[in-house]
Amino acid sequence: MIAQFALSIALEPSQLADTARQAVRDAKEQNAVVVGAEGDGTLCAVAQAVLGSGCAFAVLPRGTSFNYFSRDHGIPADPAESIRLLLDARAFPVQVGFLNKRMFLVNASLGLYPKLLEDREIYKRQFGRSRLIAL
Repeated sequence: MIAQFALSIALEPSQLADTARQAVRDAKEQNAVVVGAEGDGTLCAVAQAVLGSGCAFAVLPRGTSFNYFSRDHGIPADPAESIRLLLDARAFPVQVGFLNKRMFLVNASLGLYPKLLEDREIYKRQFGRSRLIAL
């Protein structure tokens, strides 16, 4: 069986939720798979749009940080390997959690850590994406 993928790209972070919802609509129309390609935050936003839709959700780790979700599920960081795995994969359920009606895949954070992540995003826009900035 060959999976069909619908393409939607969020050019700005503020467009991510709308783009993910559009990808789900497109995937449903085409009997396709929704693929999230980025780091944990992007994957979570796409997964939230997919949750309850009946669409399959696949992951391509492309984040500059730690890619916890992908690592926890044995998805290789190497693009060629992860694409090969994606094309041969079988769907299986994963657990999600909710905190204050907001979904999370790996962890939820309170206090100082979310503020540090917000600052990191500012630094990435200012200095570019790198593992050094991610730390």
